Amino acid sequence: MTGLSLLSSYPKSGNTWLRAVLSEIVGAPLQLHRGLPFNVSANRHYFDELMGIDSSDLTEPEIDVVRADYCRALAAATDLPRIWKVHDCFYSPGQDLDPPFPPEAPVSVTYIVRDPRDIAVSLANHFDKSIDEAIACMQDRELRLARAGPKLKPQLSQYLSTWSDHVESWLDAPGIRLHLVRYEDMVAKPEEAFAAVLHFLGIEFDSAKLSQALSACRFDALQAIEAAEGFSERLPGVAKFFRRGVAGGWRDSLTEDQVNRIEMAHAQVMRRLGYLA
Repeated sequence: MTGLSLLSSYPKSGNTWLRAVLSEIVGAPLQLHRGLPFNVSANRHYFDELMGIDSSDLTEPEIDVVRADYCRALAAATDLPRIWKVHDCFYSPGQDLDPPFPPEAPVSVTYIVRDPRDIAVSLANHFDKSIDEAIACMQDRELRLARAGPKLKPQLSQYLSTWSDHVESWLDAPGIRLHLVRYEDMVAKPEEAFAAVLHFLGIEFDSAKLSQALSACRFDALQAIEAAEGFSERLPGVAKFFRRGVAGGWRDSLTEDQVNRIEMAHAQVMRRLGYLA
């Protein structure tokens, strides 16, 4: 198999849950303290290895310039996984730059969406911010993950932009074979939603194997594993990575004003995805 299969999403949309189920399907036991399979494509180690550059010597804009070449190198590498987690926006922050995922490199993109009202609540917990701060982040066109700072991070900086821009950048990306999956369907119709992803990825499974994987990755099961072993993707100072795992929990977590701000900022894309009438 050549090319990459990307599991892409705005943060806190269900990417981790999807990867947990996929790991069970392909026979990789859950070891949350060591992290999940299907590593993030912005992994600094792989960048340094494939590009022959010490990324710590580069600025964020300099890394942005070569992200497309890095993706091509990742796709060409025969000794690395084919499936990668992605949180980047499809587009680069500079209009004159190639997108970090040139269309010839990924063979497929599974894009996970979630109601932005739920994301705001989950994002606040994940980054130990207030909900108002999380809402502001989701409207920030300059937003990045793993921004450069005094301490070197294991991931490269990842440009997100706003929630709306992120979603539409992938849904409207030219030349990309894309499968859209809604977090709400993963919750309400897990067998159907996850089976569709597996078919799209070309991963062999049967109904018994899928049922077993979904049972092993129930949210309460993941919470219990995290409580017992920890989870390498949980940020320092945050009590839980796996918080609630529900759809529609924003109704008992957001004020009317917070709901209005999210809906006003993202109404067009929310309607496109069926989150607003």
